[in-house]
Amino acid sequence: MARKPPSVTTYYRKREGYWTVRWREHGRQIEHGGYPTQADAVEAAHHVRQRLRTGLPGVRSTLPLTDLVAAWWNTYVNTDAVTAATREGYRNDTRRILEYLAHTDAATLTQPRVREWRDTIADTHSARAANKAMTALSSAYQRGIEAGITETNPCRGIRALPEVRQRIHMPTRRHVEILEQTAPTPRELAMLMVASRGALRQSELLGLTWENVNTTDGSVFIRQVADRDRHIRQSPKTQRSNRRVPLPPAAVDALEQIRPPAATGLIFPSPTDPTRPLHRRSWGRYHWQRWRLAATWHAAATGEPPAVWQPLLTVEWKNLRHHAISRWAAAGASTLQVSRWSGDAITTIDKHYAHLFDEDETAIMTAIE
Repeated sequence: MARKPPSVTTYYRKREGYWTVRWREHGRQIEHGGYPTQADAVEAAHHVRQRLRTGLPGVRSTLPLTDLVAAWWNTYVNTDAVTAATREGYRNDTRRILEYLAHTDAATLTQPRVREWRDTIADTHSARAANKAMTALSSAYQRGIEAGITETNPCRGIRALPEVRQRIHMPTRRHVEILEQTAPTPRELAMLMVASRGALRQSELLGLTWENVNTTDGSVFIRQVADRDRHIRQSPKTQRSNRRVPLPPAAVDALEQIRPPAATGLIFPSPTDPTRPLHRRSWGRYHWQRWRLAATWHAAATGEPPAVWQPLLTVEWKNLRHHAISRWAAAGASTLQVSRWSGDAITTIDKHYAHLFDEDETAIMTAIE
């Protein structure tokens, strides 16, 4: 009968006065010292023995959190499989992680410290920003565990904070009329008319070319989009997004007002480079905000009630897409037509816009008879 091998974990006192733990790992003798008392060395030897029995290294790795996040970014985020919009969101999350935890060791980060950091982000930004940053940190730790860099994920088991989302005011017809009256240039007016009548996404609007505009029957064809990096992609958001969108005469006239003699290329190019689309972020941050502010001042100066001009400050450009769909529904378009024109599935239309298609059941049953 084979004898049980003796324990490979020992501790002893050095001549310098501190205690050291010694053990064998993968055929190598490893020492870890600096313990001031024998009790500390006994406790450390106990933890080393437990880790060796579970197949873990004797001591935790001393990997800076910055290196863990950098490895996660280079191998997971900064790849072709991640879109530019997702990468931009992760960049903001990474900035919030390193702003508070840059000097933290990845192995010593605990759940109480993660909760404290998350609450700090929620206080300075929002609960949604804190949850997104913690999700990014958890993803970095999970990738580190898969690669053998880290052993545990301190974010696991921490519940997300409840998010209170700000109510976005849907622009009414009066809001759109005020925006039309205060449009800075004919180009901005054409952008507003096409977005509020054709339900184009901002990426579709900025990627629109004159070759895809048919003024004869008043329609545009969505064949390409402009991403956040100002690159033209030939594939829209989904397969349904590749579609034909009819426009009313007012929107077609607005496009005709800005049509150049040689109508080729992008309809809304950058002022500095006609071959590239407008910069979405800078345009929204400066031009759209100033436009909304001018519209608010105009509405207040002309005697509009606060219920009309106050929501103008919170109108986002993406809300114009919902406004256009509501116009189609009010005009009597069916859910199938709205689905084809907007590029959304019928289930999506039914989920978000079902209240716009409420019809009188009595009239329908009478028509069937």
